[in-house]
Amino acid sequence: MSYCYKGMKLPSYVPMPRFLLQMDLSMNAKMIYALLLGRSNISSSERNYEKWSDERGAVFVVYPIATLAEHIGRGLSTVKNSLQELEKAGLVERKRMGMGKPNHIYVLMPDDEDYFSDQWKDDFYLSASQNSDCYDSCIGDRHESQNVSTIRKNDKNNRNTKKEDKICFGCYENVLLSNKEYEKLKQAYPLVLDDFIERLSAYKKSSGKKYADDGATLVTWINRNNSLVKLARSYDCEEGECLL
Repeated sequence: MSYCYKGMKLPSYVPMPRFLLQMDLSMNAKMIYALLLGRSNISSSERNYEKWSDERGAVFVVYPIATLAEHIGRGLSTVKNSLQELEKAGLVERKRMGMGKPNHIYVLMPDDEDYFSDQWKDDFYLSASQNSDCYDSCIGDRHESQNVSTIRKNDKNNRNTKKEDKICFGCYENVLLSNKEYEKLKQAYPLVLDDFIERLSAYKKSSGKKYADDGATLVTWINRNNSLVKLARSYDCEEGECLL
């Protein structure tokens, strides 16, 4: 690792448009949009344009869900739900190409020209610097310092008490989990979690049942039915006893 210096060369990175920061999207959806945008940029190059554009001239990409999941280190259900988020937000359009053929994914861009200007960079970093200077100037003033501390403390409490939004998982989009819940379950049950999410989704749809906590329900189902987790049996017995 090394420090940042003037004129340093940046490592390869994916483009993260500024307007994404202003949208009510999960971080997974934002990462996926950035990856899709990066691929769209490659597709639009002079060398690739004819192959990766349709009859309208619109550029598309082919990015299998399994590959996306691998690249962002998330499960298949997370990627599916993130793509649905992007579609609902009008940022992605998927076109089915027929049985056995991968979907064409179109990345949509905002119409506002301000999003394509570099001026926001100077404005953003200048305002951040001004805020820092203002905060530093308040250190000598005890009253102002107390106000800043109170604001920061209240803001921290609000962030801690805010519940993470639930996301719909499963084939019927009726299994409710937060991203944090999903990641914890994925770490605990990496091989079977997605399968049990699909089972729970189908069962809730067919039975009409609702659960107070789908995450706890998944844990219960997996622990009861997971054939990969076998209890160790002991065949030791005391003298005079027999095994039945």
